[in-house]
Amino acid sequence: MSKNKVSTWQKALRWGAIVAIAGMLIGAITLILGLLLMPAGDDGKPAPQPTSSGKDREAGSKPRNPVVIDPDGAVGKVQLDASGLMPMVASKDPRVTAAAAARVLWSVDSSKVEFGEDFRQAALERVMHPTKDYVGVGNQWIVNDPIAGKQYTGAELAERAPDTIRDLSYSPNGWWWRFGDDSEYEALRVQNAVARSNAIAVYDAAQVDKLVDGASWTELSANNEVNITKKGATFGLYWVRVETTITANGETGKVRNPTALAIYCDPPAEGGICGVSALVSGYPQAWQHQ
Repeated sequence: MSKNKVSTWQKALRWGAIVAIAGMLIGAITLILGLLLMPAGDDGKPAPQPTSSGKDREAGSKPRNPVVIDPDGAVGKVQLDASGLMPMVASKDPRVTAAAAARVLWSVDSSKVEFGEDFRQAALERVMHPTKDYVGVGNQWIVNDPIAGKQYTGAELAERAPDTIRDLSYSPNGWWWRFGDDSEYEALRVQNAVARSNAIAVYDAAQVDKLVDGASWTELSANNEVNITKKGATFGLYWVRVETTITANGETGKVRNPTALAIYCDPPAEGGICGVSALVSGYPQAWQHQ
């Protein structure tokens, strides 16, 4: 990759940079795709949303410090496997799971994975099914599609994810998973580029709620019914800062990317392993300045 091409990737990826994202499941597209999508204004920026909980946010309030993930400790060394993908680390800690999943989604040796479709399928399989024993949210999460008159369970949404994400297009102000976009992945593949990523910090919903005033980014819409009935199971949203190094033809560029995920952890009686239930798209612009 020439210096100019690396620079182009750096500039383009910078749009999806710095910080993670929050969102909510709204609208027919969201319901059909089984993804968490943000509302957007006419200018492509997030539109303010009313806070359904009615809770006040203190002006100038600061969040707790995010948990900084040690990639060589909590998640493991950054090393692609023989298939050209990053292994998924199974964990009972939702933050570590979010960090590990973000690293999988942003790492690939494109010389070993020819098509974006194959990368998307394999990467999502790893993060959504971290072990063969992972049960997942199942019917404890129901999404209603009022237009189609259908309901989807969390399990159904996870299974549909590889195909439905195919129909989304990367957007610097919205959909963040650039490597999951076929045309964007092709830009990597033609250069036989290798992307290796580290998760450098993980934020939970409470931290994002304090960072972003005037918008209920961490609240699901009324179309979602989340009823965690299994004792000890958990479901929550997490936002991850990812640092990605892209190398091709001896040239290297480094950028930061946003990642937002819904994480469900099985109850202890089922093993307690955590996994990704959905990808969250769209993130508050304020996050880019944190």
